[in-house]
Amino acid sequence: FAVTLSVIFWTLIKELVFPQVKTETLSVPDTVEPTFKCCDETCKTLFPDDCSSQTEAWGTRDWFVDLGDLDGKAWVPIMAAGPAILAFMLCFLDCGITWHLINHKSHKIQHGEAYNYDLVLNGIFNMVNGMLGLPWLVATTVPCIIHLSALAEKDERGHIVKVQETRLTMLFSHLLVALSVVALDALKLLPLPVLYGVFLFMGLSSLPNIQMWKRFLLFFQQPSKYPQTVYTQYMEKNRIHKYTIVQICFFAGVFVVMNVKAISIAFPFMTMLCIPA
Repeated sequence: FAVTLSVIFWTLIKELVFPQVKTETLSVPDTVEPTFKCCDETCKTLFPDDCSSQTEAWGTRDWFVDLGDLDGKAWVPIMAAGPAILAFMLCFLDCGITWHLINHKSHKIQHGEAYNYDLVLNGIFNMVNGMLGLPWLVATTVPCIIHLSALAEKDERGHIVKVQETRLTMLFSHLLVALSVVALDALKLLPLPVLYGVFLFMGLSSLPNIQMWKRFLLFFQQPSKYPQTVYTQYMEKNRIHKYTIVQICFFAGVFVVMNVKAISIAFPFMTMLCIPA
């Protein structure tokens, strides 16, 4: 509960010690409803972006997306197949990479994997989300690694000895996420800097378990001080560094494509190129 307690603690610090400091808080709607606000009854324009002269929205869109509303453009479903394939590739790669990281043999997980079953469930959930106009679901790599680390028993060198394999932790955590809808007023008090700090901590805390980060640190270590791993024992130092540099270049390419809106559609291709690397 360290992350939860940290969020509560720093939120209280902000509210009690620095109440005069204006900070951006989490944007939470007053009620559970679609957030797309319409300018008129056709609900094809967004309030207030497309109707700045109006003082209030006409209403919100329906819960379910009207799949038959093509605005007279019958070719849209066919043309949408291309981006849909890219989106599927992205989901497949994101989920697959996460599953294989979690099920790595060094983690000593005893339960069998179910990659196909997980992918089918992910596809069903994404179909439902698409009908509701909600974001698609993918496996979140960093929280999954942190969850694995929290359930792991480690030796004095930080190597995993055993993992307490259970579904109860994820079941209860998702039940708490569902119950958050009854605490919308409390969620509005959460400062965004606190949440950004938590996300930064989660990312940094997972770095020691990532092989690429371990190999990156080898640039700043003497060869005699290298940790005893498979690649340091059986590969030459220059070969290890060359491989790490190639991965860094691919990572930089993915970062650029992801953050440049004009070419962001190519993000799945950049992710695929990282597989051989």
